[in-house]
Amino acid sequence: MANETIVEFNFGNIAEELDVKLSNVIAAYTVESYKRIKVKTPVDTGRARASWFYELEPDVGTIYNTVDYILELENGSSKQAPEGMVAITLAEMEHFNIKDAI
Repeated sequence: MANETIVEFNFGNIAEELDVKLSNVIAAYTVESYKRIKVKTPVDTGRARASWFYELEPDVGTIYNTVDYILELENGSSKQAPEGMVAITLAEMEHFNIKDAI
């Protein structure tokens, strides 16, 4: 089994504290994470950066990439992003001030 990094955010507590809908909190985190990941993605042809997408459902935000080599990039195959993009962004998002986004 590969090493996995899992970051959990308690969006329910955040939504309750800010008195906003849970879906708004999930959307704000998802969109901000998507933007940060996309900017960090290294560019050669631009295909990997252009292949990031996100989807929002009432209780879930999903970010994904459709190129077959995205895991290699995340694992440091590019000198432009030797530490990857997703793991760094998830660590940054632990300190994201949601009040600025809602």
